[in-house]
Amino acid sequence: MVLPSNDLKRYAVARGYPDEVLERLLLGNFSRWVWLVELLDRYSLQDPTRTPEVLAEAVVDATEHARDGHLLFWRTPTTCRRT
Repeated sequence: MVLPSNDLKRYAVARGYPDEVLERLLLGNFSRWVWLVELLDRYSLQDPTRTPEVLAEAVVDATEHARDGHLLFWRTPTTCRRT
C-alpha cells in the first residue's frame, strides 16, 4: 500500500511494534510518500478467525522512479534495518 510516511509511523505505533523497530522507524527521515510491502503468512490469511500474520516488511520510497526502488527500511523476525 502507498501512504504518507507520517501515517506509516502512526500505523507502526498502533500495531505495537517492538521498541527497537519503533525507534528506527520513528527516527527515519523518509520521503513524503512510501510503499509499505508486507509478506504475510498465507495460512493465517486462509483462516477467517485469525488476523493475518506479517512475517516481514519493506518500506520503499514511492517518489523514486519505478525502476529504482530505493529501499528505506526493512524488518524480518530477526532483523530490522534502516538504510
